[in-house]
Amino acid sequence: MYSGELEVQSKRKTTAILQKETNKILNLYRELAIMMDAIIQDKKDGIRESSDKMSVIENDIIMLRKQITREVIAIGSLMTYGKTF
Repeated sequence: MYSGELEVQSKRKTTAILQKETNKILNLYRELAIMMDAIIQDKKDGIRESSDKMSVIENDIIMLRKQITREVIAIGSLMTYGKTF
């Protein structure tokens, strides 16, 4: 496997992680809209449920951001060690 292939794989992984993060953020906004409806209708159970779901999604986003940081570090090391002068 040549170094260019490793770089392509890293880019694909990074893109996949970013897509997952984008999806989670969209889900967070959807849940926020549901929470707003529950607030307007004064449904405390709905508010609590949405808040719990939002917390879980937030934690997932934090984990994805840590993954993307690790991938960027890996790509950086490929760029540093992959070139020979």
